Amino acid sequence: MDVSPGTKQTAQALDFPNGLPCASDASESQWMEYVYMQKAEPTNFTGVPVTLYVLDSNNNYRSIGTTTTNELGDYSYTWTPDITGSYTVTAVFAGSNAYYGSSDSIGFYASPAATPAPTASPLSLSAIGNGIAYAAVGIIVVIIIIGVVLAMLMLRKRP
Repeated sequence: MDVSPGTKQTAQALDFPNGLPCASDASESQWMEYVYMQKAEPTNFTGVPVTLYVLDSNNNYRSIGTTTTNELGDYSYTWTPDITGSYTVTAVFAGSNAYYGSSDSIGFYASPAATPAPTASPLSLSAIGNGIAYAAVGIIVVIIIIGVVLAMLMLRKRP
C-alpha cells in the first residue's frame, strides 16, 4: 500500500482510508489520474508482484512463489506446507519505478494432515441380489420346518 503524504489528502484518504493500492508501472499513469485527477477508474488495473518466502521449523528459508496485488492492494496464494511445525511467511515487494520496496511477515503453525476416514464401499447389485436370495431360501426352510412340526403334532395319536 502506498501511504505517502499525497494519500493523506482529504479526498484520497476518504477513498482509500488504509492507503492507496500500488499499481504496476504499466498501470501507474491511468491509476494516478483516477486517484488524483478524478478521471475514470481504469478497467485494466494491474497490481505489483509480491514474492512469498517461508522460514520453516527446520530453519529452511525458501521462496514458495509470486503473486500479484489487486486494485484493493490485496493478494492471495495457495500453497501446501511440506512439513509440520512453525512457519514464518515473508511477503516481499522489490519496488518499481514508482514505489520503494517493502516487506512484511506473519507466522503460522502447520498441523499434520488429517487421516481421511475410511469409507465403506457401496454394495454391488449382485451382492444385494445374493443377500436377498439367501434370505428367501432361509425363510422357505423355516416355513418347511414349521410345517413338518405342525404335521407331526396333528398326526400324533391322542390317548
